[in-house]
Amino acid sequence: MKKNIKTVIIIVTVIIVFLFVYFMLSKDDEAIEVSTMKTYYGSVTKSIELSGVIKSADYEEITIPSELKVLKTYVEENSTVEKGQLLAELDSTDLLIELKKSEINLEKLYSDLDESKNGDSQVSILKNKLLKSQEAYNNVKSDLETSYEDLKKISVLYDENAISKLEYDRYDSAAKDLESKLNIANLDYSDAEANYNDYIKSLQIDTINTGRDINTLKLDIENINNKIENNKIYASVNGVVTEFPLNEGRKTSAGSKIIIYDTNSYEFTAKAPQEDAVLIREGQKSMVYLNGMSSVYEGEVINVGKTAEIDKDSGSKTPKVEITIKITNSDNFIKSGYEGKANIIIDISDNSLLLKNESLKRDVDGKMYLFVLKNNTVEKKYVVTGLSDGYLTEVSGIPEGEKVILNPPEELIDGDSVKLKN
Repeated sequence: MKKNIKTVIIIVTVIIVFLFVYFMLSKDDEAIEVSTMKTYYGSVTKSIELSGVIKSADYEEITIPSELKVLKTYVEENSTVEKGQLLAELDSTDLLIELKKSEINLEKLYSDLDESKNGDSQVSILKNKLLKSQEAYNNVKSDLETSYEDLKKISVLYDENAISKLEYDRYDSAAKDLESKLNIANLDYSDAEANYNDYIKSLQIDTINTGRDINTLKLDIENINNKIENNKIYASVNGVVTEFPLNEGRKTSAGSKIIIYDTNSYEFTAKAPQEDAVLIREGQKSMVYLNGMSSVYEGEVINVGKTAEIDKDSGSKTPKVEITIKITNSDNFIKSGYEGKANIIIDISDNSLLLKNESLKRDVDGKMYLFVLKNNTVEKKYVVTGLSDGYLTEVSGIPEGEKVILNPPEELIDGDSVKLKN
């Protein structure tokens, strides 16, 4: 009898253990599988990625005179040149001939100017005439004064009947002849004086005009020399020749230009959609990555466009603003026209409590919350979020090292049992 009771007890115990194990296994099967991560302190950077193209920030455009023969070329398209390097020489034969003629004309003008300043034969002739006419006038004037004195004396004698009327008339006639001669002498003197003054005035005008002609001709000679010098074409920047329309032995065409892009100054230009453009400011740092290149180029935003326009080529109807980033560490591998991407750093937060964005959920009130793991069950906690880079987000409201649920299922609620995924 005791043996049967003992057997029953054993059987019941086995059944109870079996049921317990079965219950526990069934309960474990019902638990939701989750993945977790631990919150940690670190830094997070918010950035905006834009696609764009490299452009030279500075370039030189050299206009070539037309219809000139190209004597010599020293570079070709895609050549790398240095500031001050000779690029080509153009024919200056016509200019040299023009220069020689101008120099001869200048010498003639200087000779004319010296002659004007030092006087010429005509001045001497006119001056001699003036002096002679003045002397003749003075002589006649003196003779007339003497004749008047004599006539005065004769008049006294005539009144006293000391001389005849014939004698008196002879003196009177002589005085009147001298008066006539004085008038003629005065006219001659006035004409001589006018001729002399007019010639001197014209000589002064000629001197002024000659001086003006000399200055004009000197400017022409300077211009010709500049043209001759410009026919030796030099680079004024370090860079790459992108356009070089010159061929030795051929004449230049109208409107031809040599273009050199400065290799020491590159910019990255991109179009930012409105929602990104409102966050971008001049002075923000950026990292530029060019397609197919391993180098990372540093940059700084130097211009945010003042207007937003719809880019018709992109097919998007979102207004976009042009952003210009100056490359601060360019090298010889970077080329104008290269395409790539730029990450513009909008904000940085250091020593922040971080977790993955996928841990966060938003309730109907817009509040952010997450689930933390507590002894195989989850606890719902509300948090305050800060800066995010799209992968990691800064949070407050939980401690460092807290295990949070990644990608919590929609059906997960506070207090649910969970099990970790293998």
